[in-house]
Amino acid sequence: MIGNDTNETLDGNKILREQLQFYKKNSIRVHIEKKNGFFHNGYILEVEGDLLILDDKKLGAMPIHFIEIKILEKYLEKNGSI
Repeated sequence: MIGNDTNETLDGNKILREQLQFYKKNSIRVHIEKKNGFFHNGYILEVEGDLLILDDKKLGAMPIHFIEIKILEKYLEKNGSI
């Protein structure tokens, strides 16, 4: 059972890393909701190992570990624009 969980985590991290690299490469602002209920909006500055550096719109540059991420999506303004 542990092997399956590890493989799922590795596959999930690979998919997440690919999404993050896409958003970073294309300078797309992201919305990240963390498992603790906090959320952040901003641009991805770096993706290294199992964490990213986000240039948060309000708080500036900050690290976020993959394990903290509940939802990752393209950021949309309240009026629906990007």
